[in-house]
Amino acid sequence: MITLEELKLSCFDRLVNRRDTRTILIAPLMCVAFFCAQMILNLKLRVLDAAWVEPPPSAVEKVNSKLLETISFGNIPIVVDFLWMKSLQDPTLSPHTIWPEGQHPPVYYDVDLATDLDPAFYEAYYAGANLLSILRNDGRGARDMLLKGEAFQSSDLSGFPALTREINWGQDWQIPLLLAYVYLFDLNDMSNAAHQFEMASASPKSPQYLQHLVQRLRVPGGQYEVGLKLISFLMSMTQDEVILKEYDQKREALFFSQYLYLLNQQFGEFLRHIPDYRTSTNITQQRMQSYWRKFLSDNNHAIDRDPWGGQLSWDPAKSKIVSTTPHMAVFGLE
Repeated sequence: MITLEELKLSCFDRLVNRRDTRTILIAPLMCVAFFCAQMILNLKLRVLDAAWVEPPPSAVEKVNSKLLETISFGNIPIVVDFLWMKSLQDPTLSPHTIWPEGQHPPVYYDVDLATDLDPAFYEAYYAGANLLSILRNDGRGARDMLLKGEAFQSSDLSGFPALTREINWGQDWQIPLLLAYVYLFDLNDMSNAAHQFEMASASPKSPQYLQHLVQRLRVPGGQYEVGLKLISFLMSMTQDEVILKEYDQKREALFFSQYLYLLNQQFGEFLRHIPDYRTSTNITQQRMQSYWRKFLSDNNHAIDRDPWGGQLSWDPAKSKIVSTTPHMAVFGLE
């Protein structure tokens, strides 16, 4: 006979054993469920970060650096570190299509203020310009930041200790080189880019390829050759059909600009061999048109059209040969 007490104990043992079994089965499932919930929450937070709405550019104003120095009570390094970390963690990293003249993303003002407080902060100039150019599509801001660093490097850096100059600013060619690329790719300004390439190559520590690049730029028409080589290099680095089509259009436009440049060079050489052109101080447009017709005749350009089918003519307003073929300026070269 099983007593009542034994029956109670038997039921209690079964209940406990069943509860332990459930606990063993449920615990891993609960861990998996919590892990999945955490992953979903992280994804939601990332979406919210990407959808951050930044204030209008006109609402952003730079803080007065002198005032900030006063209220920081001498803790300038901490303030600079805070500004730099804030700029690196900027939640508004979606690129802006076009920043109007004189307007910049908020991160520009943080980096600008940090370099006001610590003018020898090399990373703020170099990495800050990359941040502005690549992530925020602010070519003007990147240019201004690099010009600011270049001005400090040429005028004020000599007053700093040798260790600072060697460790932080030892690669003195990097800022003008980056500035050259900003001029070239962000601002379509080959002329200023060529000048910055010259400045970068002047450093004894600059790479050897810069010397060859500058020599090529110095040759008449060399800017077109460099531009074409850069576009060919960019085309070799991508397989995106849309980007390739855009690069191909730019390359074709640059070929056309090169053709017009060489034709104008040829016409200029032709004029230098005409005695009355060399000795005259005032040449009328009628005479220039007659020179143009003679140039065409002497060079078998009776149809006076370019290889793309456009009508060639001498433009007195621009004082050069022009064409009716529509084309765009690439790297600022027309």
